[in-house]
Amino acid sequence: MYKQFLTALFALSATIGCGKSDFAPVSPIAPGKVSLAQAVAHAAGGNRLPTCSGASDCAAGAQVCSGEDGTATVGPTVITDYSTGLSSDGRGPYVQGTDGVRYSVVLTSAFLTLDPKSGVKNPRRYRVNLDRPVPGGGGVPLGIVTAGNDVIIETQWHTVNNARQNLNSITIGETVTAEQIDLTFHINGRFHVLQMGPQAYGHCHAAPTQVNGAGTSSGTIYRASATKWVIDLPAGSIGRLFDLYNTTQYAVDKGLYSIQLHYEIGN
Repeated sequence: MYKQFLTALFALSATIGCGKSDFAPVSPIAPGKVSLAQAVAHAAGGNRLPTCSGASDCAAGAQVCSGEDGTATVGPTVITDYSTGLSSDGRGPYVQGTDGVRYSVVLTSAFLTLDPKSGVKNPRRYRVNLDRPVPGGGGVPLGIVTAGNDVIIETQWHTVNNARQNLNSITIGETVTAEQIDLTFHINGRFHVLQMGPQAYGHCHAAPTQVNGAGTSSGTIYRASATKWVIDLPAGSIGRLFDLYNTTQYAVDKGLYSIQLHYEIGN
């Protein structure tokens, strides 16, 4: 474990999904139906919607959050295996710079980024159970999704004056509410996010995000030591699924799902 002030890493974090939205929550649209933004784009002439491939490019627009503390603590991520929610690939801690783990770090979010480059023989993965849609919530059973290419797991504390607050500022022994937890993955090649909490994925980017946390649960962040954070979303929690193939600006609401997760970063 080691602590650094990583300016370049901090700037990059905004481009891989860590910069989420300062915009007011958007009312959910009917699952699977186009948003008003999509309808306007189509009315302007044909299908002109942008497309994207993953966490690196699906948050639309330039970063707008500013004045943030760039303190970063790098450490291994350990995912607790829940058959009813998030689970690991069974290969132990995710170590930054190893087997396609691009980042495992705590700064303005606690996040794990998997983005294997060519030549990585056995890249890491994680799994999300999407087989438990909330009755009446608009979702359908989707089975267990395996993720590992340009994806992130991330948790943010909260935002003050357009600046995401650094998790290194949480007092040791303190538990705080996470305003945003996101699990990302691909379904049939299309990038998706499961959003938990009121602060939306994409809120730190210029284009208004259509992602929202309506009807979802908030998790907690516990700072166990100077170099360890514990993120928990208990059994019975709910997330809202969005298809982000056309970026956060044109996200499509796919309904509510039961979910639980627990992961730790650090030693």
